[in-house]
Amino acid sequence: MRAIKFRRQILYSILLSLLCFTLMSTVLDTFYYYDLLLISIAFFTCVSTGIFFFSRKATTSKDKNFFLYIIIVNVLIKILSAFIIIIIYIKMREPSDKVFILPFLTTYLIFTIFETYFLSKVAESS
Repeated sequence: MRAIKFRRQILYSILLSLLCFTLMSTVLDTFYYYDLLLISIAFFTCVSTGIFFFSRKATTSKDKNFFLYIIIVNVLIKILSAFIIIIIYIKMREPSDKVFILPFLTTYLIFTIFETYFLSKVAESS
């Protein structure tokens, strides 16, 4: 996958996250948690970009397991960071309901689907 295509698709993921948040806000009271949405978009954009460049490097690596290591580390980083972000958010903002988690989980899901797609394309090209 070329970098220009990656940038376009990450932009689509960001826009889809914002669209889902907007639609969710019309049904549920999630608008108050837009700050968590922005944090999650920034975080997952950074993680996806790092994984993209590491995975491209892995395709030219002599170590055939390097690509697999990248995927495993990616999953661990995302899960641990997700818990940390949520815990910090709860401690700082003290949300009054449990709905605050929905924008974060939606963004997590969108970016996970996106990463799965581009990682399969990178693996295919190697």
